[in-house]
Amino acid sequence: MACLAQDKIKVGQHYNFRIVLPVMVHHRTDVSLEARAVWTNADSNSEYSKCGFKFINLAGEEGFLLEDVMHKLNLVG
Repeated sequence: MACLAQDKIKVGQHYNFRIVLPVMVHHRTDVSLEARAVWTNADSNSEYSKCGFKFINLAGEEGFLLEDVMHKLNLVG
């Protein structure tokens, strides 16, 4: 997952995320998950940095919900 951050992101550090889903899936509108920062680069806007994260322990209902949303939006085959 890639995103922009105003706060300093440390590569290797674990972070908790809450992602608001663009569509409701199984009566849920968000998922909470843990991810590890794997890269960071300066953005053209000096107030932000680009960051890449890898999901950790994305099993069970949270992983299923995220995968289901990606299928509903035709983001995966």
